[in-house]
Amino acid sequence: MRVLYDYQAFGAQRAGGVSRYFVELMQEWESVSGIEAELIAPLSVNTHLKEAYAREVRTLQGIHVPAGWGPSSVLSLMNRAFFSVNTLGQAWDIYHPTYYNCLWPSPRARRKVVTVFDMTHELFPSLFHKTDPTIQRKRTMVESADGVICISDSTRRDLLALTEVSPSKTTIIPLATRILQIPPAPFRFRRPYWLFVGARGGYKDFSVLLEAVATTPELRNETDIVCFGGGSFSPAEQRNLVRFGMRDRVHQVAGQDALLRGAYENAIALVYPSRHEGFGLPPLEAMTVGCPTITVNGSSLPEVVGDGGVQIPVGDIGALIVAMERLLCDSRHRWAVQEAGRTRARRFSWAETALQTQAFYQKVLA
Repeated sequence: MRVLYDYQAFGAQRAGGVSRYFVELMQEWESVSGIEAELIAPLSVNTHLKEAYAREVRTLQGIHVPAGWGPSSVLSLMNRAFFSVNTLGQAWDIYHPTYYNCLWPSPRARRKVVTVFDMTHELFPSLFHKTDPTIQRKRTMVESADGVICISDSTRRDLLALTEVSPSKTTIIPLATRILQIPPAPFRFRRPYWLFVGARGGYKDFSVLLEAVATTPELRNETDIVCFGGGSFSPAEQRNLVRFGMRDRVHQVAGQDALLRGAYENAIALVYPSRHEGFGLPPLEAMTVGCPTITVNGSSLPEVVGDGGVQIPVGDIGALIVAMERLLCDSRHRWAVQEAGRTRARRFSWAETALQTQAFYQKVLA
């Protein structure tokens, strides 16, 4: 079975869940019989793909452009031209685009499969520019696809509720993490800290964590908050930190996966109060390395965390405070949550994701 992946995610995203997903699949296809996969990304700005080039994954085509380059319309046009040349006159069994743009000319393939990661644009349109084309492009892509992979049951339910795609051509295949294979970098703070990973705005509800710590004397006096990734604090966030008197107690850091693993391993817990997720990779990463995890019981997070972490009602600051105080003060409870998380995380692997994906490709071709 010949399978083609395109350049879209790798010219538009320096790092992130979408591009990591396709790189992990390519890595797995190296050892899976029956799959001849090619990823053609002529010009890439993506760090995950750069690391795969360094590992000499044999089915990757393209180069990583110099650091001064970034995602742009010019880069997209160059990629489209080079991709068309590289695919001219060839045919595949499966074409699996890495994002939602319908390329023209489209590669020749018997079937097309697309992965839907979330329905955030449809559910929270106010968070995106009114001219953002993602909603229409995604709808067109899933309607034209022969098979649709959703990364959680929650995402599948959202997709079926918000589009007219047939349930019969969808499937659920969860993500995984390889963080245990990455040696941790040293990560130390003077004070114990709660960890928050990724974007902080909108439905991510970082303000819930901030208010929980700021308004609880025990948490405020004994702990800080570390935000990993998500960019520097915006002017609005800085004003909020001043308003709560937390400007010197909340820290923003960024780095590679080794540093992120170190941050997980040294945190009191990952606090992830996001109201909506397509999957929820940070909680899975945290559980995998033994970092206690607090999430809300909404969208896809119960599917990932299950009984491996502490779940609270969406937006319930009181419940969050209770959960944080118990993890801080009760070492036996904290140990039990750590062990439950490790056990839960073992249900997810990229090898299993790849096997389920291969089976779905075969079903679509049948």
